[in-house]
Amino acid sequence: MQIRTAVLLCLCLILLAGRVPANPLPYPQAHISELTIDQSGNWKLEITFWYSSVFHHQDYDSICISASDGSARMKLDHIEEGALYVVITPDSLDHPLKLNRAGDCLKVICYIPISSHILVDSLPFGDVPGSVIGLLPDGYSICRVNHVVFCKDKTPTLGGPNDTAGTTGYLQGYMYDKNGKKITSGDFGIDNAFIFGDQSWFTTSVFSRRYECITVRVGPLNGIYQMEPIDTIRIDIDPDSVLVKDIHFRNYIVGVKSRPVLSHTSVQVLNYPNPFNGITNFVVTLPEELRTKPCRIVISDNAGKVVRSINMSTGTKYSWDGNDHRGVTVSTGVYFYSLFADDKRYAAGSLVFLK
Repeated sequence: MQIRTAVLLCLCLILLAGRVPANPLPYPQAHISELTIDQSGNWKLEITFWYSSVFHHQDYDSICISASDGSARMKLDHIEEGALYVVITPDSLDHPLKLNRAGDCLKVICYIPISSHILVDSLPFGDVPGSVIGLLPDGYSICRVNHVVFCKDKTPTLGGPNDTAGTTGYLQGYMYDKNGKKITSGDFGIDNAFIFGDQSWFTTSVFSRRYECITVRVGPLNGIYQMEPIDTIRIDIDPDSVLVKDIHFRNYIVGVKSRPVLSHTSVQVLNYPNPFNGITNFVVTLPEELRTKPCRIVISDNAGKVVRSINMSTGTKYSWDGNDHRGVTVSTGVYFYSLFADDKRYAAGSLVFLK
């Protein structure tokens, strides 16, 4: 009986060991979750460990908060073991740190002992480059939703999970295809789905931030959504407000599948880890008839812009380091990958990069 138990235990350990490389755990990291700052400069920062793991003291050499005023270390002994969310004030640091309410770039920097990694999560806000949040009204917060998007939140929830209440405004207008034909129905979306009402007027909720929208999600076609280009619209919206903008597609034509997506049951792409910080891997399975064709993995941002193309030559495993074609690290966000073989798309998916 003891021998049988030992054999079973060994088999279990072998199976578990075989699974580890296929789905490695992300490094522990503290991420910015929510920030409030009033007219006097008093601030509170919520960080979360939820994206990778709960907080364990042994996982961190130190965690620093930096801004234009300098940087300071968090007092880790004040954080409860196993915490998911922690609210930080200047008193939580080894010395006070000021934030510029008019514009600053807040960073949470984690020093990881087991790998000697330095992991950084950033939040630019106000009048600094890269910010999608303008001057924050009193009583509002900057909130992270969907793990990725930062937006204004009129109902802060410091100390717990974020929700989408008070984080969206409304975009309304008419939608036209490439030929100027008014679109009266369909499956479209930006942040959320479009709803068509009387006289073909559309309404959709969008997160309260400023950005340039150059694509609209269309589909699904063969189970995959397309990102179709539109004439650029500039969105800068507050919670519960309404912005009226018409949408004009550049290529999409009602009733015409402008870019068919081919599928093949033998084509598979496994992406891990996802979300990732550092390197993510693609394991590709191709049928025999495609292995001699030119193949590539194309990675695009949420606006449909190609940030990296990975040529596939030999082997089945490829990786992306989070850098664009210029070698510049991309921003935290959702990215989409497509596998092309002989200039036809056979598979697609999404991944989350956390910086």
